[in-house]
Amino acid sequence: MTSGVSRRFLRSGNPFATVSAEETMSPRPENTFQVLFVCTGNICRSALAAATLRALAEERAPFLRIGSAGTAAVAGAPMHFPEAAALQRIGGDPTLHRAQQLTGPLIDTSDLVLALTERHLETVTEERPDALSRSFTLLEYVAVLEHLAPPVPIRPGATALRSQVQQVSDLRTSLGPGGRDGLDIPDPYGKGSDAHRAVDAQVIAAVNEVARAFGLSG
Repeated sequence: MTSGVSRRFLRSGNPFATVSAEETMSPRPENTFQVLFVCTGNICRSALAAATLRALAEERAPFLRIGSAGTAAVAGAPMHFPEAAALQRIGGDPTLHRAQQLTGPLIDTSDLVLALTERHLETVTEERPDALSRSFTLLEYVAVLEHLAPPVPIRPGATALRSQVQQVSDLRTSLGPGGRDGLDIPDPYGKGSDAHRAVDAQVIAAVNEVARAFGLSG
């Protein structure tokens, strides 16, 4: 193995996923809240999710840091065209996106990790078991939020959002393993335009629910 190189995330056989072991993100200040979306190639689902939340948070929540990564990403790849078009329709800018490989440091510096499928979530928690309490599938996070009663009063701020994540984690534990079906958003890559439209609509709707819970709507 090349010196100073980690291949921890090459489980899927991705030849482009070699990552410098020294690559890190800056430690998060207490007054910021970092969200990381995770899918496979980081050009469709997680790219659209991150860009959607970023567009919703713009100017309203400067404390938010929003990123995305793939478990088998080609670093530097642009957003896939159907998702870029979907993002443009809601006022986002797809040209800002470049795919990146998921790394341990990206997980470490995230306050909330939202995976697009259970398998992506497993990859995250296999790499960083201590991230389980702040890692969910996107649809799981939205579903558990609905069970919070009374709803958590959220004023946009890093401390409030960390509290929300902890409450969602605690409630997930109390709800147990039942109802795990239907928590994946499928990969539209290589499928027809109808598949992309359906997935993109599902991603955008789920992210809008997250934004509402973050106090970014209304």
